[in-house]
Amino acid sequence: MKFKIALFFSIIILVVFVIYLSTLDKDISYVALGDYLTVGVNSDGEDYGYSDYIYEYLNEKNVVGEYINDFADSTYHTTDLIRDIEDNKEMLIGTRERTIKNLLIKADLLTVSIGMNDVLTILSSERGNSVYDYLDTIIDDIDKLFELLRQYCKEDIIIIGYYNPYSGNKKYDSAFSYMNTKVNYLTQKYNMKYVDIYDLYNNNLDLLPIINDIHPSLDGYRSIFNLVKPILDKTILK
Repeated sequence: MKFKIALFFSIIILVVFVIYLSTLDKDISYVALGDYLTVGVNSDGEDYGYSDYIYEYLNEKNVVGEYINDFADSTYHTTDLIRDIEDNKEMLIGTRERTIKNLLIKADLLTVSIGMNDVLTILSSERGNSVYDYLDTIIDDIDKLFELLRQYCKEDIIIIGYYNPYSGNKKYDSAFSYMNTKVNYLTQKYNMKYVDIYDLYNNNLDLLPIINDIHPSLDGYRSIFNLVKPILDKTILK
């Protein structure tokens, strides 16, 4: 009788342990940082970006514990994000104050889109042949940013690349292609995943439906997510 009781409780403990293992670390903390691509400013009139589609997908899989994009800002340049981390910016999220360093440390998944505003500012200033010297200063800033991100976040980091929002302008084509090549190299240096969206947007008017409007449509943001999804399946959801 004692043996049967002991066996019964052993089975109960084993079942509880298996359930515990099956749910262990399944509550993913997803943090999205960056500029207007992260915020989701779009030509359809509502803020809904690629990171929102990522959250939807993780939520469907019942694995996401929290989704935070409060530190994203549509006007951000690379140096703004660097400053936020160095100053350990604090914001009220929900009912409590959270610091950006703490979020980075606890993040299981981090996505970042940054640098588009930097490049657009330089190209609009018509700096001529020296444009690549200025692009290199952006690259240096991004290198510093990536180093900071890796200092605090040891988990999966996905970096979103660059597209030419002004289709047909070859000068802009070469500048954004240059940025993709350089930043892709930096993601390898810091063991991050890079999502190159250049070809996705090249001459695809459905994703950039309004002439001279740099902001994608909702389909544009969904298309970025579709490029991120295979990375999620092979990493955070594996």
